[in-house]
This record gives sequence, structure tokens and C-alpha cells, in this order.
Amino acid sequence: MAGIPDKTHPAGPRCTGWLPVLLLATALICAGCLTAGTGEVAENRAESLPVNSVTPQETVTTPAGPHPVHPVAIASKKITITRPRTLPVFSVPTAQPAAALAISNLSNARSAESINNYLRWESFRARTDPAEAARIKTLVRDADAAIGISTITEELVLYRVAGREQAHAILNTSRFADDGFLTCTFDPSVAYHASDKTGRDQDGYLNLLVMRQKNGDHLLYINESAREILLPRAMTWELVGAENINTLAFTLESVPRYQNDELKNIRLLYMTPGS
Repeated sequence: MAGIPDKTHPAGPRCTGWLPVLLLATALICAGCLTAGTGEVAENRAESLPVNSVTPQETVTTPAGPHPVHPVAIASKKITITRPRTLPVFSVPTAQPAAALAISNLSNARSAESINNYLRWESFRARTDPAEAARIKTLVRDADAAIGISTITEELVLYRVAGREQAHAILNTSRFADDGFLTCTFDPSVAYHASDKTGRDQDGYLNLLVMRQKNGDHLLYINESAREILLPRAMTWELVGAENINTLAFTLESVPRYQNDELKNIRLLYMTPGS
């Protein structure tokens, strides 16, 4: 009928108002979908990486702080004695008088104990009279100087007996510090012979600190017969491993001083210089 519009076929001008809106909405929806998709992919990739992943530029370090170290049980072990080849024995007669006096005092057990107690304990320093304190300070200064000019050009492995409480404290905390001067030996048979009967802990082990010295370190070879080495004072060491050894023996190239001693039930505590 004339005058009545055909609703099944809308005229062209009616479409021009809503078609651009429809196209714009479609474009926005598509753009939103793309954006969401990109975010989901990035999130999935992030979740696929381990939380503690390490890039090649990063390093993993052991957390600092005290931690117990459990010894490894070993039936038998052979070690090689590293005798100093280039380090001369300190000679009191030919040394400077001040150095000779200081090292002589540290080579004497009673005098060395007095010096080290002064260095280690505030209570000992508090009850030391001024004249004795001045004497000890002079000996410490001269011993520092003597050790400071004695440098090794080789690697040495040194041993020192650790007391019962001291050894277990080291095992529990993985740390050992001493403000005094320490004497060691490069021959574990010397340490064993001196402490076999009196130095064992409640587990029946004789505890030996194993201290590796490298080229450039300062130490003093003070006693040939005792195969004794003097280390600098105020050193800190970290425990990096421990072994409970039923029988400790020596390689053929080693010449222990006490060759007839059979080293039984030894605990080796491997130390490295700390900070």
C-alpha cells in the first residue's frame, strides 16, 4: 500500500546512523580480547619460571651464620705430610734482639699462656699491672713484626689439637676464632703423640684442626724438633668439613716423627680462613 513503509526492507538512510557505532564497538571488543590474551600469555610464562631461578649472571651462596657440621665416618685414610721446603727455621741467635725475645716467649708454654690470656680475656687484662701490660704489648708488637716478614711460597697443611669443648663448639657453629697466637704442626703424629692419652673427647676422638696455608701467607717456623709453626694472632676460621677416622696412616713419601704410633680414632676438622 502506498504511504506505508516496507518493514522487511528498511531504507538505506536508516542504516547509516547505527552502523558506525556497531563497527566501533566490534573493534573495541576485539582490541580488548587481544589485550587480555597478551596478559594471560605473559602471566602464564611468568608462572612457568621457578621462583628461585638463577640467571647466568647470578651466584648462589650458602647463607651466613652458625650451622652444625656432621662428620663423615671413614674406616681408614692416608695423608701426606707437607714439610716446609723453602721456609727456614727461625733462629734466635741470628734474629734481631726484639724479635728473638718475643718468639722465645711465645715458644715457652708458660710465657705464651700469659701473653695469649692477655690477648683473649678482658678480665685478665683488667687485673694485669701496668708494667706487665706494657711488657706484653711490646712482645706482641715484636712478634707481629717477625711473623709479618716471614712469608711462605708453598702450600702447607697444619694440624692443631682442639680441646673437648672447643671441638664440639666448632662442630655446632662451624666457626673458630682466637685472639691469641696459635702454634700448629705440619706433622699430625706430633699432635697425636702429645695428646693421645689426655686430649680425647667424650666420644673417644682426638680432634685435630686441619689448617691449609697457601702461597703468600705469613707464618713462622719456630721449632724443628717439634715441627712447630707459629701463626699470626687474631685469626678466624670456618669449618668446611669433618671426618671421623678409625685409622689414620701416612703415605710412603711422608716421614712422621713418631713412626711407631698407630693413629686411632681421629676426628679431622677441616678449616679455611674466615672473615
